Amino acid sequence: MVLWAPLYLDVRRRDRAREEEEAFLHRLRGEEEAGGRQRREEEEAREKAREEEESQLGREEERTRAAERERRSAALLDAVVAEGITTELLRWLPPPEDPAHPGRGVAFDLERDPAAVTRMWREAAERGDAAAQFLLGFAYVGGRGVPKNPVEAVRWLRKAAEQGHAAAQYHLACAYFAAHGVSEDRAEGTRWLRKAANRGHAAAQYALAFSYANGRGVEPDDATAADWFYRAGLTWAEQGREGLTLSCIDHIRVLETELGDHLAGALVAAVHGGASVQTRSN
Repeated sequence: MVLWAPLYLDVRRRDRAREEEEAFLHRLRGEEEAGGRQRREEEEAREKAREEEESQLGREEERTRAAERERRSAALLDAVVAEGITTELLRWLPPPEDPAHPGRGVAFDLERDPAAVTRMWREAAERGDAAAQFLLGFAYVGGRGVPKNPVEAVRWLRKAAEQGHAAAQYHLACAYFAAHGVSEDRAEGTRWLRKAANRGHAAAQYALAFSYANGRGVEPDDATAADWFYRAGLTWAEQGREGLTLSCIDHIRVLETELGDHLAGALVAAVHGGASVQTRSN
């Protein structure tokens, strides 16, 4: 037994050395795995930070684009509304062959004698002429020939609106949204906006589309918004207002609804004389 002791001890030393080597390799692999996990986690964190930064930049760019679209839309709408009022003024001017028209012999130059003009409008408005009621209401909005009076403006706009005057309905809706002469009431504003839109008032159709796109007075509904943008664009296309129609096409495409491409394509065709498509009933 004594003769085998050195061999036994040598085997035990080799076993311990192997065990220590295996333990060392195990620790090394563990450290490498831990280091690999840490590197992966750090890389994932960096990637996530990059994605968040890109997402934030994307959101900021989209907000900028949305603000620019809204600015352009507001400018377009202001121009259309101003033109609509001018058109209404021209409609109310007496034609040369109509000597019985209430405007005959009255100075229509608002710059030269606005009080005379508004007196004539008041006389006709009190007789129930819806166009005169609308123009008198608008005179009170801007203080043309009468003192500015938003409450009186709303009173006359309402009289015209109740007779189905689309421009009056649109401006009455705006009064409710802006709390101008009445308490703010978006639901009531939307009700009048819808009435004007259903009568083919393009600015009202455009504004109603914005209401649905942004949840202003109604529940947000991109499909309905696209539908009303289409209607406004079609109205303007029929009037040869290509720039306004293209604005509607841009808004429809931004909404990315199921029928968006179809409606946008139909408007493009309408601009070039194509046929329209059927819209949903609202």
